Amino acid sequence: ASLNSANFSGANLAKSLFIRADLTQANFNGANLSGVDFTAAQMSGANLEGANLTDAIFCDVDMKSFVGATDAQIAKAKKFKTKGKVYCP
Repeated sequence: ASLNSANFSGANLAKSLFIRADLTQANFNGANLSGVDFTAAQMSGANLEGANLTDAIFCDVDMKSFVGATDAQIAKAKKFKTKGKVYCP
């Protein structure tokens, strides 16, 4: 899905699937993203300020390009890297 610059501010998106979605510069400010699967999503410039990232899956996602996300938020997410043949759920 192409959701470039979409506004999900304050939305309850718990357990949603955004696999391979283009979420470039999407706004997730204050959104509930618990359990969301962002596997291989393009999220450059995505605003995650105040978002709930508990158990969110970031497999093959460049998390360095997020805007507004704190270390405490990111610590609650499930993070995976795909170097070599590492399994990503």
